[in-house]
Amino acid sequence: MGANFEIDNVALVEAENIPDVCRTYLSHHVRNGLQSIMAVALIHLGDNSEACEAIRHHVQHIANDMAKLGV
Repeated sequence: MGANFEIDNVALVEAENIPDVCRTYLSHHVRNGLQSIMAVALIHLGDNSEACEAIRHHVQHIANDMAKLGV
């Protein structure tokens, strides 16, 4: 995770060809999934727990990667 590979650059260029309707669909469902993960973490682990912070970090990583793709 976080490593930069040549395939990443190719994927980012190719992502420009994703139709807007697909971007909207992906964005909606990925956001919903990430929000659900965070809600479960907060409910079961508490906002200040180390585990919740670790989950928040990885959820943010996913969100950042999706943003690079325009999703």
